[in-house]
Amino acid sequence: MEYCPRLLVPVALIDRLGRFAIYLLAFFFMTVFIFALAIPYYHWTHKETQIGFVMMHSTTFCLANFGPSATTFVVTAGIFPARLRSACHRISAASGKLGDIAGAFGFLYLAQNPGEAKACAGYPAGIGCAIRLLY
Repeated sequence: MEYCPRLLVPVALIDRLGRFAIYLLAFFFMTVFIFALAIPYYHWTHKETQIGFVMMHSTTFCLANFGPSATTFVVTAGIFPARLRSACHRISAASGKLGDIAGAFGFLYLAQNPGEAKACAGYPAGIGCAIRLLY
């Protein structure tokens, strides 16, 4: 239910601001909120400030849906011809998913400790990918 308004706001503003401005505004404010969460991180660990952390993190998530997520569909509609739009959108989305998979496995490979002595005890190599693929 809350997902719908975050996608309707850019629809209402896209003719007035333009998709590039929406994209830039969303990324700028996402960066500001992430830095506001990361730099004073230990401030947010106190019990009385946890609600502020949740509110700022939620705002960052809303901005992700406001800018990059919404403009993805607008760009696709503007680039591909109407006759092929559905097929091209599927190919584009599948390519993005393949990139996600390659990035996840590449990160897992690069994040592994090269020596057995440095590995965490009780956790076999690749357990994160195995669990992610199963669930």
